[in-house]
Amino acid sequence: MNMKEVLKSIGGKIAYKNNYYELIDGNIIKTHDRKFDILLPILNKNSNNNFTIACNLGHIFLHMGYRTNFSLWNKIIIDKQYKFISSRQEKQSEYFALSLLMPKNIFLKIFYKYSNDDTVDMTEVANYFNVSISQSRRRASFLGLIKGNIK
Repeated sequence: MNMKEVLKSIGGKIAYKNNYYELIDGNIIKTHDRKFDILLPILNKNSNNNFTIACNLGHIFLHMGYRTNFSLWNKIIIDKQYKFISSRQEKQSEYFALSLLMPKNIFLKIFYKYSNDDTVDMTEVANYFNVSISQSRRRASFLGLIKGNIK
């Protein structure tokens, strides 16, 4: 899934900025009533930012109300940067991102495709979804397919 294309289709875009430490996980700016930017550090311009973008989409939909809660979205100030640091909100946006990038039905199919007896090649699962191995393990754990400590 190309998250930049998903963003474009719903009125969002990526804006790369120089301030790395403030933007390490991305910030969000409402730029118009129906548009927003996700700010990422310029150092990550050529990286796969799918997970970071998907997490920020989680914040945009769940915590800012974009196209889901108009009264909440209308309270968001245009051109102000937003960053979410609440662990509860972070967990919600991470779960959103994992679900978006690895939909349950497709994930189950791919997970079992690369399963053999008591082992699973999580590298192949991660490669299929273009995510990290730890992200694919978290998704498998959320779905009760493997045991693991999820924080």
